[in-house]
Amino acid sequence: MEDLSLHILDIAQNCIDAKASFIQIRINEDNERNELMLEIKDNGTGMDKQTLEIIRDPLGTTKKKKFGLGIPLFLQSAEESGGRIEIQSEINKGTAVKAYFQLDNIDMKPLGDVAKTLIILIGTNPAIDFYYLHKKNTDEFELDTRELKRQLDGIPINAPEVMTYIREQLEKWYAKQ
Repeated sequence: MEDLSLHILDIAQNCIDAKASFIQIRINEDNERNELMLEIKDNGTGMDKQTLEIIRDPLGTTKKKKFGLGIPLFLQSAEESGGRIEIQSEINKGTAVKAYFQLDNIDMKPLGDVAKTLIILIGTNPAIDFYYLHKKNTDEFELDTRELKRQLDGIPINAPEVMTYIREQLEKWYAKQ
């Protein structure tokens, strides 16, 4: 994948497929530690130990399901930049995928258009709650659709004017970075 925002989209789609009702996406860029941490966590169906053992293998299979390239490509992106991936999962409790990248590594992929990725996820999955936190050194941006939905008082989260507001807030924050 060309950039990390596409990995976010892919892993979040896995969360949706796992029947998550809440997806948390956290990015922490720390120049002092020369590290970018990206975590995607859900409350979906989770994975058993057998699945966790083979999830990193693009050809890994169980009798029930064949796996795609999402996790293996994400792992490859992290390792190419001197990083790593941690995956934790528990049946009926959810899954957390956390990746670390070295910011100054020549093979570090760009972050990409995270704002567009979030707009796609929120707009096409209005029944799912998303929490997004992006920290960059001492600055941070937080978006919680649960809070937005409370404030909207019945207006759909994916209404055009709401999506425009969310996009503008994300773009404003990214523009100052």
